[in-house]
Amino acid sequence: MRSIYVRISLASFGTVLLSLAAFLGIFRTVSAPAMQRLVHAFEDVLTDDAAALHAREGASAVAAYLARVDAAAPPMTRYLLDSAGRDVVTGADRSALLRQKQDSAGRDIFVHHSTDGRYTLMILAVPPAGLADFMPYFILILGAVAFVCWLLAVGIASPIREMVAAVNEFGRGHFSTRARTTRRDEIGDLARSFNRMADRIETLVAAERRLLSDVSHELRSPLTRMSLAIELSRTASDREAAADRLQREADRLSHLVGTLLEVTRLEGDSGLAPTEVVDVPHVVRSVVADCELEAESRDCRIVVEGGDDATVSGNAELLRRALENVLRNAIRYAPRGTVVELRCERQGPDVLVSVRDFGPGVPDEALPQLGNPFYRVDASRDSSTGGLGLGLAIARRAIQLHHGTWSVENAHPGLRVVMNVPGAPLAA
Repeated sequence: MRSIYVRISLASFGTVLLSLAAFLGIFRTVSAPAMQRLVHAFEDVLTDDAAALHAREGASAVAAYLARVDAAAPPMTRYLLDSAGRDVVTGADRSALLRQKQDSAGRDIFVHHSTDGRYTLMILAVPPAGLADFMPYFILILGAVAFVCWLLAVGIASPIREMVAAVNEFGRGHFSTRARTTRRDEIGDLARSFNRMADRIETLVAAERRLLSDVSHELRSPLTRMSLAIELSRTASDREAAADRLQREADRLSHLVGTLLEVTRLEGDSGLAPTEVVDVPHVVRSVVADCELEAESRDCRIVVEGGDDATVSGNAELLRRALENVLRNAIRYAPRGTVVELRCERQGPDVLVSVRDFGPGVPDEALPQLGNPFYRVDASRDSSTGGLGLGLAIARRAIQLHHGTWSVENAHPGLRVVMNVPGAPLAA
């Protein structure tokens, strides 16, 4: 028995049947005997009262008394008999009925004796309804219970079956498959958890496929140059220059592999737990000090603006890498004789860091792509002219791991990169 429909239906229906059986058993063993004792005690009192009334006032008073009692508790008929079995009211001989269970009309016969033993109260009662009389009602109730149990089974099993179908479809490689649900219970939570997992897996698989494609393209150029350098070194007259060229190509390849590993590590992190309070202006000053020499070599200056009261909770090294990659990218495209503006300030609960150069900027349609791995505005540029296209990707991922936001805009002239990170609580 593998169907959850059948299991839930049978379990619910069986629970109802067991509850009914337990109720009937308790009634038969506890309630029914107690009720019978109460009825017998009541009839014994009626017998003694009728006998005493007959001794005091005679047969007519007994007839009136029994008529009132019969009218108050139909459908029963009571007769007061003497020791010989004769009706004290009519004088009819009813002794034969005392030895029977039912009379000729099918009524049950119950007998109660007075305390002194001189009188007997005989009760003729219509038999109570039996189980067969209630069977249509039982069937109706059980049918309604079975229908409710079936609805319960459908409400639980149907979304689970839909989940199984979605999981199987997802497992066959259709990564866009999602579970459709509007439920707010545990089954709905399960479906939404599956959808979040599917989103994450689809993103990772797409990133992996894109990464493999891009890596194969990026590795082809340095490997080709290295092969040519090796061939040239075999016939080159200047072996030292050939070795230097090979070393440069090896360094480029090593840098590419190291950067790819860094991107992969960042993509694998599901979140970044705050480890320390980071003084962002201190990080800015450190990065600027490291980049000043490169800026001077390109005949440009770095101008820092902003206050000193800006702290965030996070990882100082990741924030440093993010800012350094963005700043070096701005220096690379800054025209000679211009400046690169770097602003750090606190805006409300957040810390905002922006970097702007005064270069040519980028086409508006390329702005959403900046920060994607291996994306370069000029597709013809290789790693020797336009970088690997990974610096901004690393910076954007580092900001996202700090639960911050990233935006890129043309500043006319130049390009502005804005990084917004939730700030650490200010000291009281």
